[in-house]
Amino acid sequence: VSPNPYFDGPEEATLWDKEQFQKGEYVVARPAQLTVPFEKYVQLLKSPYSDNSTYFYLQYMPLKLFNGGKLADDIDRSSLKFADFLDEKLQLLWLGDGRNGGAIHNDRQENLMAMISGTKVFRLVPPLPEMTDYLYAGMPMRGGSLKFRWTKTVDPATGLFKTEFVRDINSLSEVNPYQSYTAVRIDKPEYERFPKSKKLNVIECHVKQGEILYNPAHWWHEVTSTGDSTGKSLGVNWFFAPLYNHIFTNDTFWEPNRNYMPIGKPIETVMKEKNTPLKFSLSS
Repeated sequence: VSPNPYFDGPEEATLWDKEQFQKGEYVVARPAQLTVPFEKYVQLLKSPYSDNSTYFYLQYMPLKLFNGGKLADDIDRSSLKFADFLDEKLQLLWLGDGRNGGAIHNDRQENLMAMISGTKVFRLVPPLPEMTDYLYAGMPMRGGSLKFRWTKTVDPATGLFKTEFVRDINSLSEVNPYQSYTAVRIDKPEYERFPKSKKLNVIECHVKQGEILYNPAHWWHEVTSTGDSTGKSLGVNWFFAPLYNHIFTNDTFWEPNRNYMPIGKPIETVMKEKNTPLKFSLSS
């Protein structure tokens, strides 16, 4: 649950404490966690609680947790044969009302996102040194987790108990100089605050129902969703071990992942022996 549609996004640290922090300092605000039955979650999406100050989102949910793993087994993976050589780590479900998104960040895994209903827009930025600079990446930030609760005050407009978000300064982490998030916004740019972001090379991809997007490991991406005719956005993604390891956000060192390099044989040779040569080179 989040007070804004950009989950896991940096926000002004003054929202957490006006005396301790100054404008221009940021906290990566993790959404509040809400544990309810799936049926109750769907009801919340359609309820008056789901307004412009409260956003519900089922994200990072392992499919194997649904119905004893049967839901994961029910997915036809025949269209994913092109990715057979990748080392799968997670298969996750993403379900919201089409008002959710993700602040710009990068993941260390190769990512395939398949849309079942609705649309997701990915705004991708390659992990080149100059692009990282234009994103003001590597800005030291603290991390914090929001809390969400129902109050005892009734909203006269809806007859329901009001809700509130709590920002507990005591829950903040130490400053992390290697954050994988940035305070820059692509869809709603703030050029006065971040003037170098005008130079960003952004690739915008609209992923519609029945389509799959490959989001390479370490690429920066901002995501927004749009619901289908029933108002829902549903996607399934797979995370795979990265082809390359890239430890720090501002680092220019890239190391091929040895999991893809059997001892004595490069992956290009192994895949050629399987009559499925790679369409790119890991050694160049």
